[in-house]
Amino acid sequence: MTTPVYPFKSVFRKRKKHWAADSFDLQQAIQSVDGRVIEFAGPSFNGYYFLNRIRFLKPIEITNCKPDGGFFAIHNQNQAKQLISQLLDIEHMNIARGSVGVALLSCLTIMNEATIKNVTNIDAIVELTNQEIDALTAGKQTPPVHSLRALFLFKASKFLEPGGLLIAEQLSLREVQYAKKLGLQLQMFNGVNHDKTDSYYQSLVLQRLK
Repeated sequence: MTTPVYPFKSVFRKRKKHWAADSFDLQQAIQSVDGRVIEFAGPSFNGYYFLNRIRFLKPIEITNCKPDGGFFAIHNQNQAKQLISQLLDIEHMNIARGSVGVALLSCLTIMNEATIKNVTNIDAIVELTNQEIDALTAGKQTPPVHSLRALFLFKASKFLEPGGLLIAEQLSLREVQYAKKLGLQLQMFNGVNHDKTDSYYQSLVLQRLK
């Protein structure tokens, strides 16, 4: 049986050096977990920076709420259909607590469908989701209403097993601060990028604290 690897190599630019927490080894951490390996909102045709040389002990379950991969797979829908093994809607999914060893996330929009329908200006949407994440980081751990990424992080903090990993592309520093409040520790990242609205990690690994 072939050891599972992610089907696409990363296209993200390599940097001379990435940051990792002391003594953290991603391959070793993956081998130490028991739960499922699931990609949410996949597949990512751009790959994952930290997965180019990584092997998994279990098959990767690639999921999406749309059978053809939606917007991010618009030029590769036939291939996406072949790779997606399960339809899974992040807003309504209910995954058993502690059942996931590794979660992958790359192609997820910042807001949910209801927010998109009610707030059509993109700048207003970004401001609304940012305000919500700031309030959640400073306040109680209640489920996010507008930010889809924050809702995913909220759910991931519960369905990841102790020591479980979230390997992601392009989460904002604000979103990672919220993740830390939920008990997800930043273990690796490859550079911080900036645009007119926010700063974000290009590639990162979060781990649920034991």
